[in-house]
Amino acid sequence: MNAYTTPPGDSQAAFIHHGSPVPTQIYAFQELWHRTRSQDLLSYFYPRLRQFYLFLAGRLGSSTARRMKSNLLKTWDYFYNSGGWDDYPPQVYVRTAQLGARVTPVVTTAHALRSARIL
Repeated sequence: MNAYTTPPGDSQAAFIHHGSPVPTQIYAFQELWHRTRSQDLLSYFYPRLRQFYLFLAGRLGSSTARRMKSNLLKTWDYFYNSGGWDDYPPQVYVRTAQLGARVTPVVTTAHALRSARIL
């Protein structure tokens, strides 16, 4: 988890981006928290994970995730893949038809909502 999070307030990156911006760090931390209940881990990781969540939710810095009038989220600006399924036919169609400005994958908003609940 530490390899993909950044210190709170990092002006260059809200998280370490590698592939689809899926909040696996937040899901992993939830499991770690349930097992350890470590206040030290919570104090260390919560600000980092919150920063990632805020970026994913389009509420931090230069994030472009929240540009739809509907407030549904999309991360096409950061990666062509919304959730790890590069060859999923609807996603391929969105990319080849250049619909990224008008289409949002529901999974991005679902991940942001789930992340908010976890945090």
